[in-house]
Amino acid sequence: MPAIDEVGCEEKAALFAGIPQEAEEDRQQREYLESRGLRCPHCGGKNLESYSPPETPSDMTIEQTTVCLDCLMDWTDIYTLTGFTEL
Repeated sequence: MPAIDEVGCEEKAALFAGIPQEAEEDRQQREYLESRGLRCPHCGGKNLESYSPPETPSDMTIEQTTVCLDCLMDWTDIYTLTGFTEL
């Protein structure tokens, strides 16, 4: 088998075709977390609004619906209790 730098573009594409690419949903999750929840996971807009009261579906999480006012996509933010600081 030739070294990777010895093959052309089409051959490289064929070699890498069997390697799974990052799933779109995984990429969106990663980018949303990297933005600290300040950008829409769909369009990247910053015009976000939470329009529902927080809900507690479990002892360790709080969920809140958020909408992007740029593209009107909505989703649920999930907050996890990680500790506390004294006031």
